[in-house]
Amino acid sequence: MPRLSSHARGSCVLKVGVGALLLTLADGFMTAVSGQGSSGHVQWTFPSGAGSSGSCNIDNAGPVVLGGIVYFTSASDWKLHALVAKSGAERWNFSLEQYATAPAAADGLVYVASWVGDQLMLYALDAHNGTITWSTKLEGDSPCGPPVVGDGMVYLLSSMLHALDAKSGSLRWTVKNPHWWRIANSPAVSDGTVFVAADMLYAFNGLSGKQLWTMIQGSQWSSPVVAGGLVYISWGGRGSSQVQAIDTSDGKMRWEQSIPDNYAPLTAAFADGRLFFSGASSTLTALDSTTGEQLWSRSNLCESHLWSVPTVSNGRVYVGSDTDGILHVLDAATGASLWSFTANGAVRSPAVVDGIVYFGANDMLWAVAAPDAHGTTASSLLV
Repeated sequence: MPRLSSHARGSCVLKVGVGALLLTLADGFMTAVSGQGSSGHVQWTFPSGAGSSGSCNIDNAGPVVLGGIVYFTSASDWKLHALVAKSGAERWNFSLEQYATAPAAADGLVYVASWVGDQLMLYALDAHNGTITWSTKLEGDSPCGPPVVGDGMVYLLSSMLHALDAKSGSLRWTVKNPHWWRIANSPAVSDGTVFVAADMLYAFNGLSGKQLWTMIQGSQWSSPVVAGGLVYISWGGRGSSQVQAIDTSDGKMRWEQSIPDNYAPLTAAFADGRLFFSGASSTLTALDSTTGEQLWSRSNLCESHLWSVPTVSNGRVYVGSDTDGILHVLDAATGASLWSFTANGAVRSPAVVDGIVYFGANDMLWAVAAPDAHGTTASSLLV
């Protein structure tokens, strides 16, 4: 169950964000009163350091929501937390050490990597209770991007690419490359092929680790995105960035497009034939995924950077800003602003399930509903 830290417990009323009241009972449990912040309705918050600066990509990966549970890694207490999505009540937590990744979840297991002592560890935890199903020691530097699950395997990229059996944790193969060092992204997996964006773009056979092809350009920050037989990569520099669409079968470039005023693009979001890019600028850009044509671009959405990976759900694109701490929600087809929410802290990459937006900001994990959603007026965070 969600509890406040010891210095914040007691019978009091706290003002959190805009319009959200949290009533703390004497025993430390919280009751959430839904409010309206800018436009969205606060459903609950969990004060555990979500959104604190941490290991490379931990902030930009965002929480994972699966089976009614929200999983996220906190860089404040270095724990993996599992919360009930409807109420914010904590089901379980698992203690990690410094340089932990954001989680991945699939088939009843939650995967997370951490640097333990001087050793890289990959854990598979039971999604229901957080007990260790397996743990495997691996070579390589401290991890950055979260693990990726696909085709019965789990892949982890640091200074090496590891492939393990997702159920047993047995190491199937490892790729070592002298040009790789603590790559700050994750691989992409599609149809038995693993794509890695590092000093170059690489394609590997997912079962054997055999290199299939390479493409000269690459990125050590944004992860590749695969859809419709194409793998999309982006990289930046000198005030603008480049996006390329590469054929997954042979590594040939199909189109290339520049994005002005974004020198460090983050991983793209893909939905309904569109690619959405944020990053080191105040601009959100949408491209046609087939041709690379720019469909729309919204500039000056924030004071500084849209430093979160966009998320698309039900025709809406969600993205968070850095210094002014605003969650922006736009029409995915037109770029028109629909609503926003001010969290008074850098908004990290969101996850959206059943109309509820989950994101880290201001040392909390937030659950916020759209203004047209029917929010709970007062709900005790008990299960």
